[in-house]
Amino acid sequence: MKTLITITTCNRLEEVKKYIFPYISFCNKHEKFDFLLSLDGHNEEYLLFCKDFEIPLIYSDEREGVGLSKNRVLEQFPKYDYYFFIEDDIELLNEQIFIIYTNFAKTHNVSHLNHFGISLEKHKIVKQEKIGNITILNANKGGGYFNFFTKEGLNKVGGWHTTFAKYKRFGHTEHTIRFYNAKLSNYYFTGIKETSKMLLIHFPPHVTNTSNLEFTKNDLNIDEEKLISEKLKFYPIKTLSNYNFLDFDMSINNKVHFFLATNKKKYPLIKGAKRLILFSEYYFFKYKTSNNNLARIIFFVLSFITNPNNNLIKNYIKQKLRLT
Repeated sequence: MKTLITITTCNRLEEVKKYIFPYISFCNKHEKFDFLLSLDGHNEEYLLFCKDFEIPLIYSDEREGVGLSKNRVLEQFPKYDYYFFIEDDIELLNEQIFIIYTNFAKTHNVSHLNHFGISLEKHKIVKQEKIGNITILNANKGGGYFNFFTKEGLNKVGGWHTTFAKYKRFGHTEHTIRFYNAKLSNYYFTGIKETSKMLLIHFPPHVTNTSNLEFTKNDLNIDEEKLISEKLKFYPIKTLSNYNFLDFDMSINNKVHFFLATNKKKYPLIKGAKRLILFSEYYFFKYKTSNNNLARIIFFVLSFITNPNNNLIKNYIKQKLRLT
């Protein structure tokens, strides 16, 4: 059974350069996993980067948002058994997440899984249940930054709705809730608790400005909440813009393999102050997720030293001060 790992991106090549290599490296080591980069729109810098590192790239003539970017992947590559769609600011810390998700889906006939990260409170968890050695989290809210799908599930619910092309974003909530409407899941969002520390979620600025848009009390785009109220079970996989494929090997990337063999340091393409900022965010994540008090102190100090202006630290301290 074959799995396609796709990173979706738009006008954030700097983020891609930070986090892409561990995903490609994982696919290089596992023959059942292929890799693809999906660019929403046309950007020559991306093309040059992908040609330089022989990275397979699907890209469109027009920007239409991440949902349509995923639809292009499904239309172009319909024969995979499993699909992961991952946003470009997600750092892979533990590659076992892919094995855990695919094995669990295969064993328990699960069509769709989300990822909740370490901040569970914002997802409104409604139930935890133990299935073997896996803890399943069921929630009323979720994100679109790391999603897993089976081919069978996508065949039943379809693709992302084209109505969101005009916004160039949104649509992941409506698409996920369709699995619930089609009785493929018992809750809106479902994830695996044991993988919560396997990804580091970064928060760079959004590509599309939404400050002038109106949102509902559920923090949803108006059109998205309207579609959810219609309780769709299926919407066909549609694409609008013409798109192209930069055809490099999706299974083995020797160029990246040899590059990493001689560039073993973390974030090898990032230099100077930007690299220190990345390490600061990484150390702060380790501080928040470590169970060892001494390690927590060390990681906090390292995070502060590498970037004293780290907003994550500032916000964390302010939050703690408000609680005391």
